[in-house]
Amino acid sequence: MRPILLTLSGVASLGLVVATAGSPTMAAQGAPLFSGAVAPMTSPAPDGSAEPRLTVDATGRVLLSWLAPKVGGGHSLQFSTLSQNRWVAPRTIVEGTRFFANWADFPSLFVTRGGLMAAHWLERRGQGRTSYDVKLRTSRDNGRTWTETVTPHRDGTETEHGFVAFFEAPGKGPNAGLGLVWLDGRGMAGHGDHGADSAQMTLRAAMVSAKGTTGEEMLIDGRVCECCQTAATATDTGVVVAYRDRSDTEIRDIAVSRFENGKWSQGAPAYSDKWEINGCPVNGPALAAKGQFVALAWYTAVNRAPKTQLVFSKDGGRTFGAPIRIDSGTTLGRVGLTLLADGRALVSWIDNIGAASQFMVRDVKPDGTVGAPVLISPIGGDRTSGFPQIVVSGRRVVAAWTRVQRGAPTQVSVSTAQLSR
Repeated sequence: MRPILLTLSGVASLGLVVATAGSPTMAAQGAPLFSGAVAPMTSPAPDGSAEPRLTVDATGRVLLSWLAPKVGGGHSLQFSTLSQNRWVAPRTIVEGTRFFANWADFPSLFVTRGGLMAAHWLERRGQGRTSYDVKLRTSRDNGRTWTETVTPHRDGTETEHGFVAFFEAPGKGPNAGLGLVWLDGRGMAGHGDHGADSAQMTLRAAMVSAKGTTGEEMLIDGRVCECCQTAATATDTGVVVAYRDRSDTEIRDIAVSRFENGKWSQGAPAYSDKWEINGCPVNGPALAAKGQFVALAWYTAVNRAPKTQLVFSKDGGRTFGAPIRIDSGTTLGRVGLTLLADGRALVSWIDNIGAASQFMVRDVKPDGTVGAPVLISPIGGDRTSGFPQIVVSGRRVVAAWTRVQRGAPTQVSVSTAQLSR
């Protein structure tokens, strides 16, 4: 059986979700999330830019990366740093004509506690329509110079490799590095774009040294959903990775694997939605952690009822509590997630309100109490708008997304707000 790629708009159109007893669509509680209005910022990204990613380093510095088209063809992977209330002049990480630019499989930027910066992007390989490789560079001087490009996977097949998530590698000191996980389609070689039942998408990982060299590949899961984003975060005792699994009976729930004592644990469902779907929903999870406290958000449409959900773990991702409903009605998912200093989770997602789509955010306490949903911005509900982003630095919240307007080029948009507490 060849999986069918489902569009998000098709999933969302299945019908309006009716809140059930115990779901957090009940009356929200607590103080207002923000002390003032959500304020737009001047974007550092040019016309035609898309696929924004936000990250925050150990000092609280906010960084934004994006893809921009080049005059004459090709793309540039660029980034900017937020200084006070302004974005500094962008820097270019890499540019070329073989970028694989995709609304759902986007480049990213990551900075370790020790200041090692890493950037990843995708490049087409061979002549296949969806054959592409993960590419990686690192920097020790805040992105002024970069190492030579490396590829973490070494199979050499003309298949899909992407949906990367970075994490802080176990270890301390100036030589500590980072790691990454990715979806790896080497088992699908010779089976077309998505293969047959015998051809499996896998989840793999590798460590990256402080010098930018990659270690041996590690297999985490031998059968996963073909094109949902992965997520990763570090806890006090190791690394937690979340991804959409795929069972022999096409159950595609979110699974979690942990890297502890040099080994990856067998992936296990964070919660058994039992969503049976004959195709990939292109809607991955989001993770955040502080110490042993872990938050996980994801999208499901089990029983033809789309939901955005959140669970908490107090033991480093070994076990999770009951799911908390996040969305306000009909949702497209596309979740974002971060943890606040007081332990609350800040979750973002896209809701569908009538014919309009909205980029929303709300806070959730560890006891399950949810705050009122807050509108960040109207947003396009089709694929072009991509996956909006949120991060927190101190009391500042920064949000980014791809603006889509008819008759105009796309552009990365950015807004900010101040937490009320």
